[in-house]
Amino acid sequence: MATTEFVMVAPTVDPTTVSDQLLNHLRTMRWYFEKAGDERFRWICLEKQGNSSICIRIQALVTSTDGLKKWKYFIIKTPFWGYEGLFDDEKQLKIIKGPHIIRQIDLPGNPLDQNLTIEDTHFPGPYTVLEYVENGSLSDLIHKAKEVGISHLPNRLLWLIFRCLIAMCIEMEYPEAIDSDEAYDLRRIYNIWDRDPSHYHHPDLRPSHILVGECDPDSADHKVCPVLKLISLGRKPHDGDLYGWT
Repeated sequence: MATTEFVMVAPTVDPTTVSDQLLNHLRTMRWYFEKAGDERFRWICLEKQGNSSICIRIQALVTSTDGLKKWKYFIIKTPFWGYEGLFDDEKQLKIIKGPHIIRQIDLPGNPLDQNLTIEDTHFPGPYTVLEYVENGSLSDLIHKAKEVGISHLPNRLLWLIFRCLIAMCIEMEYPEAIDSDEAYDLRRIYNIWDRDPSHYHHPDLRPSHILVGECDPDSADHKVCPVLKLISLGRKPHDGDLYGWT
């Protein structure tokens, strides 16, 4: 096993599970960041390794709404092992939007978009840029709670978690009725009932595909419970293609 020191891995990633083939792929990706020489972008680490794709955390210098420049983390998701399911995920994220759905980010000028080549080949895409959600997954939260001896959560917190799950379902079923950035009151959504449902289904809804965001002191729902965001939306099922779908 070759060293992972150059590409860096997050503490949640076991370096012994990073194959030589994946390591070469990661080195190629980092090469683009080094070669571009653009100080607005920084390679951080391999954030997550899935069965068919990987997530890279980068840092970019962006201009905030108040006009100030600040460093923010982003995720670059790219398929591995020749899997092209990222196209389906990317297509869904262009349609399904909402406060409880992971956001796709337009990050112009990032090094993977530059006209750089290694041995006359461009970056072996595809890839998509996503917002970075800093508190890990719901699965991580459950494991951490067990480690510190927490076996039960207060009912109030559980209800707020379920409200997030309900919101995810509404945002998938009626994507055109929900603003992608603004919070909304589940009890006062009147404009969805005269719309045709989308019938979108999540291909693999489980705690590891729900990310834990931040609390919002100005939100009634998220003062105590952080916002939860759904990831890995996959593709829309067809008739007779419902096995394994949630």
